[in-house]
Amino acid sequence: MKKFSSFVVSLVLLLGIFSPTVNAAESNFCDQYKGVTKIWWDGIELKPGQIGRLTVKQDTPLFKLQGEKKVFSRTLKAGEFYRIYAFKPGMLSVGGGYYVDRDARVTYQTPSKTKLQAVQCIVNNPVVKIKSVDLSKEVIAVKNEGYKDVTLTGWKIVSVEGNQTYYFPEGFVLKVGSTVFVTSGPGAKNQAPTYLKWTSANMLNNAGDVTRLYNPKGEKVSEIK
Repeated sequence: MKKFSSFVVSLVLLLGIFSPTVNAAESNFCDQYKGVTKIWWDGIELKPGQIGRLTVKQDTPLFKLQGEKKVFSRTLKAGEFYRIYAFKPGMLSVGGGYYVDRDARVTYQTPSKTKLQAVQCIVNNPVVKIKSVDLSKEVIAVKNEGYKDVTLTGWKIVSVEGNQTYYFPEGFVLKVGSTVFVTSGPGAKNQAPTYLKWTSANMLNNAGDVTRLYNPKGEKVSEIK
């Protein structure tokens, strides 16, 4: 019994020591893709959800499925390239509910696990950037270029000249592909979600300023000089 108890204790300690290391390794892998918006696979962008790619070797029919029936749509020409997002037995999906037969007329390739993991990293990582700064009009444009909505609680903009800081409102969400304009000065607007008001005072130095965006961890994620 003592030997069994010792074995259990040793196993628990072993798992306790090494499990965080695995998680840390996964986290460290994604660190290299912070701020990255695209993953490239042999010169072509690897899209989220993509599982492979198809190259047409010989003209082949494209069709939609109606139950088990194949309904012809058009002919894919030799040399054309398509991303693959799903498959059925003997068929490959090019998206939109369209399929081709998986036979000798096409070549199907899959990306490495590392590439797929990298895509998942950029999907999970927020990509929020300062797109422009109008010093005279006191307008800072911030865009979400990532793949998911980002809650900007704890995010801040710093006007380096004078060290003036703007904190985004608690719970403010910047939708995928959306831009929010942070405004200051006499013409400042407070019309969320498009316009946010910093202050009625002038905060940007017209003679030249550096504007930085920080995430809740205090990491600088974007800058315009």
